[in-house]
Amino acid sequence: IGFDLLQGVSAVGDTPVFIRSAAVGSATLSGSLVLSNILLKNVPIAVGDASGIYVLPGGTHVAIESWGQGNMYTGKNSRGEFKRGPIVVAPKPSALLDSAGRIFSKKHPQYENYSVRQFVSAKDHGARGDGLTDDTHPVVVRVGEKHSRGVVEIADMIFTTVGPASGAIVVECN
Repeated sequence: IGFDLLQGVSAVGDTPVFIRSAAVGSATLSGSLVLSNILLKNVPIAVGDASGIYVLPGGTHVAIESWGQGNMYTGKNSRGEFKRGPIVVAPKPSALLDSAGRIFSKKHPQYENYSVRQFVSAKDHGARGDGLTDDTHPVVVRVGEKHSRGVVEIADMIFTTVGPASGAIVVECN
């Protein structure tokens, strides 16, 4: 199978199937899928289901601009209709596009050139991380100051709470 949700890539090559999903039911969102801006190289089946049936053929060099399957809603229709096939390309703001008109992307940061001493552990600053202790104070971090401008990248971070957490402010951006 050629699709790995962790990679975030839009080009796949040299695999028999790009995406295989459960059999699609027309009454539910089971098997719903939207593909946008995908390039397949040497991928015979773009989308197949669990029974081995292909629903979107691939090929040696196939560009999928926009394709979907699942319950789709048009106009003011509140009842979705199951469809499978090419769909209207969603407009994308220019801020999301690179100079060639493609959706901007960049690789995840690589850390192989950093030593262990260059990483920060919240546990080294008083956080317990046991799911029972209120770790609010040790992990509060301010990025920037009031009225500051610029770009901040937070990568490879997971924000979670345990159990009911009404009123929890996990991330606040001003």
